[in-house]
Amino acid sequence: MGWRNSVPAVSSVITCFGETHIGLKRKRNEDSYICSPEQGLWLIADGMGGHAAGDIASSIVANQIAEAHAKGIPIAGTLSIARQSMADAVKVGQGAAGMGSTVVVLVLIEDKYEITWVGDSRAYIWSEKSLVQITRDHTFVQTLVDQGVITEEEAFFHPQANVLERAMGPHVEEAVADRVSNCLSPGERLLLCSDGLSSHVPHNDIENVFVECMDDRTTIQKLINLALVYGGRDNITAIVVSNSLNVGSS
Repeated sequence: MGWRNSVPAVSSVITCFGETHIGLKRKRNEDSYICSPEQGLWLIADGMGGHAAGDIASSIVANQIAEAHAKGIPIAGTLSIARQSMADAVKVGQGAAGMGSTVVVLVLIEDKYEITWVGDSRAYIWSEKSLVQITRDHTFVQTLVDQGVITEEEAFFHPQANVLERAMGPHVEEAVADRVSNCLSPGERLLLCSDGLSSHVPHNDIENVFVECMDDRTTIQKLINLALVYGGRDNITAIVVSNSLNVGSS
């Protein structure tokens, strides 16, 4: 008669949570987001403030990327489809010719992730008690930082911090996106957010929320509350995707 000792079986579990808030100053929410763990897809699209029909633009971008991705189209192709869909919408009287949107897209297959973005919607990674920005804003102010003209701290308070150098829109022939890819190790977490969070809440405050919170829902709710405390001057949208350890018996 044989016997087998029971030992812990360790596996990774992907968890996530996303939420959006209109903020305290805006009359409508021009952010759109999608959490689709069954497709391994998460994204945030931020309609460009000050432009007509930003909410329509972000909705088209988010929905078209998700639909095209579900058909197996690579993200670069989904961006082209979304841009064309905005142009087609304008032709039939939906939205406006000047509408536009930023976007940040996360695709996760097992533990391999790829992040694609246009504009200043961001992605961060939480690892080993540190939060690191892994996207680079496509903004005038970020260019000044890259050139050494101003510091990161000065950029945060710069009056032209929201001036975009790249965005998606019917007037843009091609959305020039950047990409990063890596592995999401157990214990690491990815944060996607619109600039309603990143442009108003200091980096250290965002990082401290990750220090204090392991639960995805609580993390996002605390981040949104922080943005409201800092004035809630813009729409706020955030998503967290975590690679957690699941320990069972085998």
